[in-house]
Amino acid sequence: MGAWIFQGNPKTFPAMDDYLRRKYQQSTPIQWLVGRARFPVRSGDRAFMWRAEGGRRGTGGLVAVGLVVREPVQEPDDAPDGWTDSGDERATDPDLWRVRIRLEDLRLTHGESMLRRVDLVEVRELEDLCILKMWRRTVCCVGAAQERMLLDHWAVTRPTRSS
Repeated sequence: MGAWIFQGNPKTFPAMDDYLRRKYQQSTPIQWLVGRARFPVRSGDRAFMWRAEGGRRGTGGLVAVGLVVREPVQEPDDAPDGWTDSGDERATDPDLWRVRIRLEDLRLTHGESMLRRVDLVEVRELEDLCILKMWRRTVCCVGAAQERMLLDHWAVTRPTRSS
C-alpha cells in the first residue's frame, strides 16, 4: 500500500475545516480533488490531510489521517459552495479527478494536537517530505519511512481525553 498527502488551502477553500469536521463527525468519506492528472492512488492507501497556512503562520500542517476508500474518478465536487469562488473550475469541472477518504482522526488546531508545519520542518527525518519542499502541490506521494515517521509523530501527540 502507498501513502499520500492531500493538501487544501483555506485561501481558496475556506470551508475546509468545517467540511472535514462535518464528514468526520458523520463518519462519511470526504471527497478530495487530485486534479487533472489521475495519480496512482489506490483504495487502502494511507491518506494524510494537510492544511496550507493560507497566510496565517502556525496554522498549516497535518490535520487528519485516514484511508483512501475509493480510487480517483472524474466527478463533480460535493462541496462547490465551499470554494472562495463557486465558479472556480475546481468546484465546477466534472472532469477533474477526485478520491474518497475515510478520516480516522481529525485535529484541526494546535490545541487538538495537529502536527504543525512550523514544527515538522525541524524534524531532520522529514526534511525531504514532499509537502515541505514543494508546498504548492495538492497531492504528493509519501515514502514508507516518512509515512512511519508521520504516524509516529501523530501517535505521540495524541491529545488526552478527560473522562
